Amino acid sequence: ATRTEGLVDDNFKTDVYAVFGSTEYRATDQLTIGAALRYDIEARRTSNNVPVDQRARWIGSPATGFPIGTVDTPSNYYLNPGLDPAFNPSGVLAPRSKTYKQLQPKITASYKPDQNTTLFASWGIGFKAGGFNNAGTAAIVDSNFNPPVEEGGLDAGLLVADDYRKEVVNAYELGIKGRAFPGLTYELTGFYTDVKDMQFFEFFVAASDCCGLFPMSTNKIKKNSSRPYTVGNKSPYTPDFTLNLGANANQPITDSLRLTARVDARITGPTPFHTVQNNDVPTIFGIPANLNNSERKTFTTVNLRVGVEADNWSLTAFATNLFNVRVLNDNVPAPEFGGVFVSPGALRRIGVEGVFKF
Repeated sequence: ATRTEGLVDDNFKTDVYAVFGSTEYRATDQLTIGAALRYDIEARRTSNNVPVDQRARWIGSPATGFPIGTVDTPSNYYLNPGLDPAFNPSGVLAPRSKTYKQLQPKITASYKPDQNTTLFASWGIGFKAGGFNNAGTAAIVDSNFNPPVEEGGLDAGLLVADDYRKEVVNAYELGIKGRAFPGLTYELTGFYTDVKDMQFFEFFVAASDCCGLFPMSTNKIKKNSSRPYTVGNKSPYTPDFTLNLGANANQPITDSLRLTARVDARITGPTPFHTVQNNDVPTIFGIPANLNNSERKTFTTVNLRVGVEADNWSLTAFATNLFNVRVLNDNVPAPEFGGVFVSPGALRRIGVEGVFKF
């Protein structure tokens, strides 16, 4: 067996501290106002374990003077391009550390104009700490993808760093819920989310593999420092829309036995999985790729539960994905590879559930 020559090997450690509190004030019989506050501190550090005194046999970097190895002549390149003085003059992958802090307020309000209707709204700030890609990530991309084609690269123009900034989210919610008439309840909610420095997993395939997290903003991408040509594309992993419909019934059969039933349907709109969408990108095979067809199409799934229930026991038959819809659960596009790695969603599952209370 041939060992892996391109090597990323790091230790990561995180210490997390947080304080939070919340309060609620009933201004009138109809109006309730709430407030919450949270403060997070995340201290992150990493150290690299790649040996500096060992070299690769096959993997090289023609752009920095190390041709690809042959049967007769080893490449003698660094196990991690981050050790290459062309990218890192110190030749050392030094330990890194940084502390990320964020104050996160939240305000909520609900108003009941009548007994059957509630209007509600909220605003809050969310936070995800920044961190570190594996040491050498930037050098791997710079050595494999960014050099000119005549030097063995793709001239991809990718900008990748070995660390990434914290993600901060401003989230707004406005909605109404209530009971239209006995047996029918409804809820209609709208959301607006502004994300700064969104953390997004990127998968590269080349002589060496690496991954990274890159900053950008959404829903339509307003800025992407890693792939500027994707500005205006949709936010990845964000469906154009989602619609949830549900109904339940609880009908007496006898004085001690009830029939229960619930059906839920979820409609999920078109969903892209990468910032690269209807864009032509160079690939390692020398022909351009376009990921326009990697977007997941609209799909609908239905779940059903039907059973009988007594005071201290219940027996329920259930089916998830009742109509056995075939759908992608996830896919991981690799633009410079010219394809995607897909993960199928669960097919129909049928079962019986029994509960006994004592």
